[in-house]
Amino acid sequence: MSTSRTLVQLRSALAELAEARRVLNFSNARVSALSSDFRTWSPDEAERVEAFLARFSRGVDLLTNKTLRSLFRHELEPEGSVLDRIHLAQKRGLIPDSERMRALKELRNRIAHDYSGGDTGAFLELARQETEFLNSCAEATRLYSERYL
Repeated sequence: MSTSRTLVQLRSALAELAEARRVLNFSNARVSALSSDFRTWSPDEAERVEAFLARFSRGVDLLTNKTLRSLFRHELEPEGSVLDRIHLAQKRGLIPDSERMRALKELRNRIAHDYSGGDTGAFLELARQETEFLNSCAEATRLYSERYL
């Protein structure tokens, strides 16, 4: 793949991640005062939580699957698994704790497969706690990538 093509992909991934962070932070503010007890939520509050969790999951995916893949492809790193990308990102200083990012990826998967919605309150708490970490990793990736832009 040519350098110009990988650079276009990296720019696109970073722009998509920036927009995802913008809407994630908007949703995070909208659910910040909610209890984690889903039984107390109005239908509007439940919808806000669902939007927040979907946006959190999208942010995790965009960072780990698309942006890091695009960055490392541009740097001519071998294609690897998500875990390989997370470890390489830690070596680059983009992710301070690979185990924590791995836990975010697992949380994303649990959110995606919670069909009954019974764990939504717990997921809300975890996602709220981890949004700042996700944002800091995304920002570190953006800053690191500026050398190529």
